[in-house]
Amino acid sequence: MRLDARLRRVGGGLIVAGPDHDKARGREPLTLSYTAEVIFRCIDGSRSLERISELVAEDFEMPAEGIVGDVVELIDELVHAGVVEYLS
Repeated sequence: MRLDARLRRVGGGLIVAGPDHDKARGREPLTLSYTAEVIFRCIDGSRSLERISELVAEDFEMPAEGIVGDVVELIDELVHAGVVEYLS
């Protein structure tokens, strides 16, 4: 997660936004579902997509293969929103 990302809990949901969120540029804050929040909390800058998928799969007692696509999709959304960045 970017250190300058913004997090706010509203009701039961977590809202995340990049430092430069701007609706005009398509960078709106995201309201995370419970599942998305579990994935988000696994992102620490050192874990691979595969490892994040394994951790989430363990939490939901599902095979990791069935979760990888959801993990990639959410991370892509977080990158687009400016909340996280891919490390090379």
